[in-house]
Amino acid sequence: MAVSIFDLANNLGKNTDNLSFKPTSPLQISLGKWVNERIKVAREKLDEPKGTNPTRDSNATGSLRNSISPEIEAIGNKVVVDVMANDYWDRLNSGVNGVYRNFGAKYSFETLITPARFIQDIERWIRDRDIVPREPEMSRQQLALVIARSVKKKGVEPVPFMDEAFSDEAIKELADRLGKEIKINFTV
Repeated sequence: MAVSIFDLANNLGKNTDNLSFKPTSPLQISLGKWVNERIKVAREKLDEPKGTNPTRDSNATGSLRNSISPEIEAIGNKVVVDVMANDYWDRLNSGVNGVYRNFGAKYSFETLITPARFIQDIERWIRDRDIVPREPEMSRQQLALVIARSVKKKGVEPVPFMDEAFSDEAIKELADRLGKEIKINFTV
């Protein structure tokens, strides 16, 4: 079907609105839904049982899970989607090689020396989980030191919650969705 320049020009205003990345445009709404679905997948992955213990998950305090949030911004003719999370998300996602155990991760513990901040983080985790040492004479601080050394020895097994949520397949699904939105909303 041939379209005159006049007809095309008359429809550009509506198409510009439909195909722009404004909060109310069909493309922005579709992108927002996809991002929220992907964040839900990442959060659910953190809730899955880890290893052989069905009660052990990667969601110790819920802080990481709750920190996952999107920021969508149009910059010039590009749309940038940033998924924000606590700063340690990539270490859990990728894993950390231990001194005695290797996961092939990009991060590694080099020594068994445990910095005070690492021990304090473990102490906070113990407190948040209300963990009590099995040995009555052991303090929570001593337990934190034992756990910190164990973590450094064994490493942190990868939990690819972001890799799975934003996989190549998921990105292809987004491209397909946006393509359908363009077909539906572009009028001639």
